[in-house]
Amino acid sequence: MVEGGMDPRLAEEVVAAIYGVSRRLVGMEVRSAVGPGENYMSRIFRLRCIFRSTTTGGEEVETLVAKQLWQQQDEANRIKVTIAREAEFFRKENQIYTEVLPAMEEILRSTGDDEDVGWAKLMLSLPKERLLVFEDLADCGYSMVQRSRGLDLQHALIAAMQLARWAPREGDMLV
Repeated sequence: MVEGGMDPRLAEEVVAAIYGVSRRLVGMEVRSAVGPGENYMSRIFRLRCIFRSTTTGGEEVETLVAKQLWQQQDEANRIKVTIAREAEFFRKENQIYTEVLPAMEEILRSTGDDEDVGWAKLMLSLPKERLLVFEDLADCGYSMVQRSRGLDLQHALIAAMQLARWAPREGDMLV
């Protein structure tokens, strides 16, 4: 197991499923992507993947963020696992990323809005492992707010701008 408990074989499976055979994985670092107490129901990892292109031979680095609901049935996590299963957390979150957000992006594009959507692109979903893998928005300059501190002005303004962006499109979202 790597830091935070991600199975190295699962990490390699994720990378192979996303990047295929056009690049050969030559190194990978996996570490926790959030601090203690920042996420209660899942583990979040940052995967830093080092590739060698099979066509050019050049080296490339990509980072991904993997979010996995707790699955261990040890005493410390038994309640978390039960709550997550009964509330269908994975099914609901997976549906948001595979159905709802793509539909919202389509609404933006259909109205001529080609700006960044403001959320991470889902790269892979593995329901059996209750794992979602996303592009790493830190590579695009985004940063996480520490849960214990709440929103600072910069993050509050970003949230307000996103809400304002959607206000004229609310009729398009009603079903």
